Order: sequence, then C-alpha cells, then structure tokens
Amino acid sequence: MSLRLGLTRASRGIYVPLLTQRGAPASVVGLKRAQPASSTTCPEYYDVVISGGGLVGFAMACSLGHSKRLSDRRIVLLEGALNKPWQLPEAFSNRVCALNARTRTFFKKLGVWEHIEHLRAQPVHRMQVWESCSEAMITFDGHNQEDGTVAHIVENDVTLHSIKRQIPQHIEVCFVYL
Repeated sequence: MSLRLGLTRASRGIYVPLLTQRGAPASVVGLKRAQPASSTTCPEYYDVVISGGGLVGFAMACSLGHSKRLSDRRIVLLEGALNKPWQLPEAFSNRVCALNARTRTFFKKLGVWEHIEHLRAQPVHRMQVWESCSEAMITFDGHNQEDGTVAHIVENDVTLHSIKRQIPQHIEVCFVYL
C-alpha cells in the first residue's frame, strides 16, 4: 500500500491537506490557510511534507534538499510563523542552543556552519551542571575534541537564519497562517 500526502487549493487561499492511497479517493485531514513563499502556487502533491519549521523543520528541509537521492522529489515545508526579513541585532538573545561537535559536522556538510561562525558563535571549553537539591554534579571537558570545545553556544535566531540561507531553491516553503 502506497500513501501520498498532498495539498490542494479549495478556495480563497485555503489549502486542504489530502491523504490518498493510490487509486482511492482523497480524504481531508485538516484545513490550513496557506500563502506560498514564492509567487508560484504549491503543487497538488508532494513526496515529502515537513510539518512545522523552527530549527528542526528547517534543518530537515535543508538536509533533504541537499540529498542526491531526493533531488527529483517534491518537498514542502509548512511553516506557521511569518516570513519576515532578518538582520543580526546588536543585543544578544537569551534564546540559545549548545551545538555539539556532531551538529557542527552536520551543519558543515550543509554549508550552514560557515554562516553561523560569521555571525555569532561562542565556544564552550568546559561545562559543569549540578542539581540544586543535592550534591549531584557532572562536568564536561573538551579535551577529547580536536578543537578543545564541548559545544558552541549559538542564538536560535542566528542558527535558524543560517539554515534558511542554505535551503536549496527546489524546496518549497509554504507559510501557513491559521
């Protein structure tokens, strides 16, 4: 049994996700108001639908878009946030992630890490975490890493912007407003 997930335009900018089995009628699985990021309209069917952007959704779209195996597939990312222009603010944000060596390697393959480094990334060489109600504690040290870092602290907005810059052109991003 082969299932396909697609979008079809119902009326006035409303897109209806469809779940179909080859040869069977489509069933409606929900309604979303959508507005494609580009001037083209969303195709009726996709091979891959990523529901939700954010760090994980955009990283998935970027990774799948760079895959040679999926280069002939229709891929769409449905994102609920507004598509606003972004520029690096002077003030640092307190919404950050600690990106470890494996994440940096993954981002380097996609061409994302170079953008992050160019903007803002702070290396962490040693980290100690403790529990407030006991004596429990763990320490991480970067001595096992070739660059001596445990992780890099990066603002979420910087990471997201850098990933978005590397999403291939054939990946469609539809901004979905409820």
